[in-house]
Amino acid sequence: MKEQRLCPMNIGKLEIPAIQTTLPQSVINQVPNVAYTVPDLDASVRVYINSTDTGAPIACMEASLSNSKSVYQQAVGWVIALVIGLGLASSGIASILGYSHAALHVAAKSLALFGFVQSQAILGMTSVHMPPIVESWTQNFQWSMGIMHLGFIQKIANWYLRATGGTSSTLLSDLENTSVNVLKRKRSLDFGAGALMKRESGEGAAPDGSKTIYGIVRVGFKASIERTDIFMTGFIFIMVFIGLTMLIVGLVRLVSGLLAKSGKTDSTRMDSNTWAVTMKGILLRLILMCYPAVCVLCLWEFASHDSAAEVILAVVMLLSTTAILVMAAVRIIRKARRSVEIYKSPAFMLQNDTMFLNKWGFLYAHHRSPAYYFVTVMVVYIFAKGIFVALCQPSSSVQIAALFVIEVLMLVAVCVIRPWMDKKTNIMNISVTSINFLNTLLLLIFNFRERDMATSILGVILFVYNAILTLILLIVILVASIMALVSKNPDNKYQVMKDDGSSIMSRTHMTELDALGAAARGSPDQNQKQNPFAHNEIPPNHADSLQPSDRTSPSHMTGANHSPSSPLDPSVPLFPSSDTRSTSPYESGDHTLSPSEYSQPGVSPVNRGYNVSPIRTPSPHAYRAANNPSPWQRGAGYEH
Repeated sequence: MKEQRLCPMNIGKLEIPAIQTTLPQSVINQVPNVAYTVPDLDASVRVYINSTDTGAPIACMEASLSNSKSVYQQAVGWVIALVIGLGLASSGIASILGYSHAALHVAAKSLALFGFVQSQAILGMTSVHMPPIVESWTQNFQWSMGIMHLGFIQKIANWYLRATGGTSSTLLSDLENTSVNVLKRKRSLDFGAGALMKRESGEGAAPDGSKTIYGIVRVGFKASIERTDIFMTGFIFIMVFIGLTMLIVGLVRLVSGLLAKSGKTDSTRMDSNTWAVTMKGILLRLILMCYPAVCVLCLWEFASHDSAAEVILAVVMLLSTTAILVMAAVRIIRKARRSVEIYKSPAFMLQNDTMFLNKWGFLYAHHRSPAYYFVTVMVVYIFAKGIFVALCQPSSSVQIAALFVIEVLMLVAVCVIRPWMDKKTNIMNISVTSINFLNTLLLLIFNFRERDMATSILGVILFVYNAILTLILLIVILVASIMALVSKNPDNKYQVMKDDGSSIMSRTHMTELDALGAAARGSPDQNQKQNPFAHNEIPPNHADSLQPSDRTSPSHMTGANHSPSSPLDPSVPLFPSSDTRSTSPYESGDHTLSPSEYSQPGVSPVNRGYNVSPIRTPSPHAYRAANNPSPWQRGAGYEH
């Protein structure tokens, strides 16, 4: 090598410039071809220094080997963030235009991708030693947890830390004097059995003064963020994200108000009360999206204790967001149970209450009606992962074992319950959950297995199948977003939910005035002949046999399989629906009944404005309404 600084070697800082040396062909032939193509090589070079006199090795140097290729590319994170933003924006636009089913499906796909991105980011925050390619891949998604390096954000975070009595870390500023090593292997191999020490705050100090980092500190170090600034960086990003989103919604409200005053849009479409409730719903949705980052960062701040003020911020933020989500889950469960008690279906009250749907629907709009409680499962799942990722940083074995059990339980739950609204959405979310389970399984192997060729190969496999699923989700969301924006009627591309909530979805209404007009014109339905019982009349004395309790009971009015039609579009409550059929059937005034309301046992097909009520007055018509379809309901599937 002919490097004079190595002989003799002096005490102190050793500055060695870049050395270029030509290796013999025999050495080059021993290097496998994959070393030139595979990014983030999990390889090292060991150099032995032998004595000139005796030939015995007297020193040994080891360094990581790199081919300057990595899967960590900032463009990857930006592309994924833009696609998710496009999906949510197109969902909001479709909802404003009245295409509720398209808005619902596009938003569900976008949130599935965002949840998958956050799961991979949390995977990289574990303190498990993993191959370099896995570390680099998970680093692409740390933006979803608020871990992004921006100069002015770091200045604000560092200023707040010092102003509140904290001491800033100097890990990045002392790189010239301190050797920082990302965790490479089990600590028993690093310093020997006699040099074991407790790991604190994501750093371990070796006897020679070098530092070994892992977990959340490793993520911050790779993002060029000091350990003491990680929490405040995430906190600021979450606040900025929520603030900008609410500002955009406020601008949309302002523009829509100006257009309504100018007469270019319907001034009655979105009143002030509707907008207030809708903005609350959007705020709650943003809280749910940021909840994984809140759990991990706030709980980790409890352990790192950067300053007393930051700990207070973490306590307030964690308790407030958790309390809001728990309160929302409790309200949904109580509402659904009351609906089941009265109408034998949870979908009725969850979908017919306009204000409740716009405010709390973000937690159940994507789920089937019988799975209304699944929001509780999601909140518990996120909080449990946050506890073990944040508080078990010193013990990687406990951490990854707990995460493995959590993912197993979640996979079983989603496969058995299948809570999402249709088959495609269930397949997408079950695939995401399955990949999360495989990821924790491989990390479990990485944690309990020594570094060898097998772990390196498993790391490449983990990167490949995660990249494939991410690419598929990106394509699906792009196609769905474009179709929602350019199609004339994107709702036609999605089928209505086939659970007991299908009858309360937005459908083409056949008004009673149309039916009466057709009867007056003598225009029979083409499909009337299909009903052999169309002209069967029940003698009047049979109606008297009905008990009053039967005529007035909720079960008589609404069956388990026939829920009244909802006046709402069950879309994501990003914006209120532009559908003018948004009047609850319980509100006063005239309204149009849906086909499913016509078919409800014991409910008169005549508007409440008429003085006819088969529910209250025993009559032959009451009995017929309870047991047979109305004369103008034959042939359209109402009698099934």
